[in-house]
Amino acid sequence: MREVGALLLGLLAYSVLMCMLPEAYGNTFLYVFPLMRLPDFLLGICAFRLYGWLCGKELFHFRSVRKAATVCEFLAMVLIVAACWAYYHVPENVSYASLFWMPSVCFVVVFAFSSGCGGRVARILSSGFWVRLGNVSFTFYMVHQLCIRAGGTLWRACALPDCPALEYLSFFVLSCVSAYLLYHGVEKPMMRLWSQKRE
Repeated sequence: MREVGALLLGLLAYSVLMCMLPEAYGNTFLYVFPLMRLPDFLLGICAFRLYGWLCGKELFHFRSVRKAATVCEFLAMVLIVAACWAYYHVPENVSYASLFWMPSVCFVVVFAFSSGCGGRVARILSSGFWVRLGNVSFTFYMVHQLCIRAGGTLWRACALPDCPALEYLSFFVLSCVSAYLLYHGVEKPMMRLWSQKRE
């Protein structure tokens, strides 16, 4: 209950600031400023609590639940796609974070739960390729902007052909390679070292 109360208070404060803040400062305060990302963490905690509650109901063995899991997976994906579409049609301050709060929570909870219910999409995402891709997703997020900016500067400096499709594909490959190297060269060894110290 404390998490829910803190979440509601955080969402209220965020909503008031979002409505009052000029859009020129939206990126700085609503997206970059760490304190304003607190609702994201609180929503994650509530999503985990909801998942734990659902697991406690022991619904996994019901055949109807297993069938419904796949339907819920597709509905969660539709909700994410709808949020991406709405991104270009809502005020800029809304697009920084709050637009994706509910779709993201639904997506995470549905797929976490459906993985134990035999959801078709969850089974596909549990395969080795997708798991390995998920492992480097955070490092990809960390380096992709740097790769785009540095790659764009290098592209123009080398006077390469003006072909946006080829340019974006090159940036994507560069981001993937950088993320892979960073994950295996830095993140994974650091996680191993951290786990050894805790033991």
